Amino acid sequence: MTPDEADRILFRISSIWPQTTITDGTISIWRSYLQEPTYTFDTVTRAVDRLAGESKWWPPWATLVETVAATKRADDSTTRGLPEGDRQCLPLAESAKRAHATRMLLCECETC
Repeated sequence: MTPDEADRILFRISSIWPQTTITDGTISIWRSYLQEPTYTFDTVTRAVDRLAGESKWWPPWATLVETVAATKRADDSTTRGLPEGDRQCLPLAESAKRAHATRMLLCECETC
């Protein structure tokens, strides 16, 4: 995130929570944190918007970090559920046979 984008995020946060008084030192620290490669403008903006509906006060940095991580996970297709497919089931006898074989592998014994 660029310094300008970090400033835009901080302006957004201060606009959402105007009742909170934040020191210049805190703003400076947040600005430097936001410029770390981990954070993108779009993801942080969506995380801030999400927090706007959940928090009455300027959130702690740790809360923003958690919300950014949750936003990233929501965007990651590998963390979503399995795609819909045929919902064909095996016959009960075949399912039982495969379950038994799996248990045998897990137990590493001849009888479970």
